[in-house]
Amino acid sequence: MLQAPIDGVEAPVTWPLSPSLSGGPISLVFGAVRGTGRVILGEYGWRAERARVDALYLPPWRHPSEPFQTVADAYDVPIYQDLRTLSEERGPDAWTRDLARLPGEAGVA
Repeated sequence: MLQAPIDGVEAPVTWPLSPSLSGGPISLVFGAVRGTGRVILGEYGWRAERARVDALYLPPWRHPSEPFQTVADAYDVPIYQDLRTLSEERGPDAWTRDLARLPGEAGVA
């Protein structure tokens, strides 16, 4: 589940989104995006001056539909069907993960 802020709510809440929905009938797609230029890391994610789709995710029980494959081809990105591999190969590096940790979390002084 993804966490996202909501106006007027102090604590994070959960969006009812799951990577298992990627590529399904509601046209939701999960994947990885690479940000460049000025980048701001925040409690709920990041913002970048420029961003590019870096990879798409499709659950292993789904086959790429024609529109899904068209998008992957248009962005010239791979389609991953293993979320762990996507995260390991396309996710943030250790330095970025350390920057994103909040003070008081494990490994942060």
